[in-house]
Amino acid sequence: MTIKMDPEDTAKLPSLLYNAHHQGHLEDIPFWLEMAARQGDPILELGCGTGRTLIPLDLEGYQVYGLDIDFGMLETLISKQLSNSIRPLKVFQADASAFRLAVEFSLVLMPCNIFSSFSEEKRQAILKSVSAHLSVGGRFVVSVPNPSLLESLPTCGENEMEEVIQHPVTGNPVQVINSWERSGQVFKLNWHYDHLLPDGIVDRVTIKINHQIIHVDVYRDEFLRAGMLLSNVYGDFDFSEYRPDSTNLILIATKN
Repeated sequence: MTIKMDPEDTAKLPSLLYNAHHQGHLEDIPFWLEMAARQGDPILELGCGTGRTLIPLDLEGYQVYGLDIDFGMLETLISKQLSNSIRPLKVFQADASAFRLAVEFSLVLMPCNIFSSFSEEKRQAILKSVSAHLSVGGRFVVSVPNPSLLESLPTCGENEMEEVIQHPVTGNPVQVINSWERSGQVFKLNWHYDHLLPDGIVDRVTIKINHQIIHVDVYRDEFLRAGMLLSNVYGDFDFSEYRPDSTNLILIATKN
């Protein structure tokens, strides 16, 4: 028997699946909490999605703002905040490259490998908007995939199952499968969510993300053009030194 979902649930399915997939991956949260402790608030998260990072910051008592262009993600975040948040969250649907808030922030975050998914033109527009909203001495912190590690991978990766999660609407199992292809300086990542229905049918939803393979010196120049100085570079969320074989590339830029 095939389970039919409400059309509204179907429309929000990518954001619901994304939330179900990522909500259990919290290994970076202590890092963002430490950055908040060092910088203080107010804090802005760009690409806040369903609140994986924003809600823990809120629960620690920080004055946080969230911004995302995807209304479905924000709807999921708002539904979660009703049961988790200590106060109404300030969230906005807007483009990270062209937003205006009447607030100066001590800290602006862009976690979850979002920044490297934009073109050079879009990144520069985002940095201009960030710089306009940072207080002097404020910091912009981003995490992206390590470009050296991406370049060392084969040109394509076969489908590999990451984990099995519970479907957010039906409760059935969902196999999370990833595959990738590297073409020039672009790393194309696919996440396939295979919904296993009781009658044996598999219903697949695919989310595609392209990451630009960009090295530290390029990021440094882009930050400088926006009035920010690249002050720290880390290779993981334990504040370890960045190396070519590091899992991540974490960049901290300070507004002059």
